[in-house]
Amino acid sequence: MKRCRACMAFVAVSLPCMAQSKAAQILALRFADADADADADGKQTHCEAAAGTPRVAQYFDQIDSDRKRYVPLQDVENFVARHQARP
Repeated sequence: MKRCRACMAFVAVSLPCMAQSKAAQILALRFADADADADADGKQTHCEAAAGTPRVAQYFDQIDSDRKRYVPLQDVENFVARHQARP
């Protein structure tokens, strides 16, 4: 079920016809579910992403362009926005 929700979130984000606010809500929910560490710090490590948001894990190195070894939701949203804008 977790994998299915992750796939649905990224499909929703990548569909331009879907309302952006709904896609952002789905992404935020999926991101929070995968942020499973004890302090729920709002950031995902590669391990957390691999376990809960496989598409984030797939593009982790590109999203984490400044090599912090974690990605906050804002970095993921920025990455998605940049790649949606491409023709």
